Amino acid sequence: MPGAWMIRRWKRKPTATSLVGRCRQPSSVAAQAAFPEFLSDRSLTSSEVRFIETIIDQLTSGGVMDARALYGPPFSHLHAGGPDALFAGKKTSLIGSLGRWRQSSLRSKKQDNKSTTDMDWINPNIAVGNFHDARNATKEELDAVLCLATDCCSEDNDELNILCVPLVDGAGNEQRFIEDAIDFIHDIVSNGERILVHCHAGRSRSVCMVARYFMIKQGNTSHQALARISAKRNIFLSPGIEELLKI
Repeated sequence: MPGAWMIRRWKRKPTATSLVGRCRQPSSVAAQAAFPEFLSDRSLTSSEVRFIETIIDQLTSGGVMDARALYGPPFSHLHAGGPDALFAGKKTSLIGSLGRWRQSSLRSKKQDNKSTTDMDWINPNIAVGNFHDARNATKEELDAVLCLATDCCSEDNDELNILCVPLVDGAGNEQRFIEDAIDFIHDIVSNGERILVHCHAGRSRSVCMVARYFMIKQGNTSHQALARISAKRNIFLSPGIEELLKI
């Protein structure tokens, strides 16, 4: 229904959780997405599973980790032989996954500091981007914009269909706001139109909202949805924001 949505400004005082994005660490969901081949491998022993879980815990708390850390504590306490003995032929894949995570995290931090537009098209109808992308949006590129920033709405574009749903970058967002956002995306996509979903940096809130859309409307699991997005864009989820992935 083109034109059925309009700009809505919901005034809410930002809470402490809205400040998390200033010094974000990855959530466990994002860290888990870096090791899909291990998390889906039913042949892993309990020791191997615990080793992977410890890597995910370290990434969640520290953001990045050098492969050399796998040979020291707490990993050496789990298996005296280290990953070489524990994983045998799987060691190369394990270190490769860790390296890809490190590169992705570093690229994400660099991208967060850029002031240029960098929206990425996840599929032909849905793009994920940052507030710069929203301010520079044109009718030639987009039909609609969904703003998820707490200070929304800065967009001033009469040509585009715009909805502002202020979310904190963490836990505690209101369900009715989340449902409005999903309905808006579905309404735009169902009409064959193009939508930009953005927050401040386009790495956390907007990623989880699009992932939730894929889960509800297209039957994806949370890991499948995040994998679709991370294949096109660097993601870096803030702690607590994975609440959006619970349906």
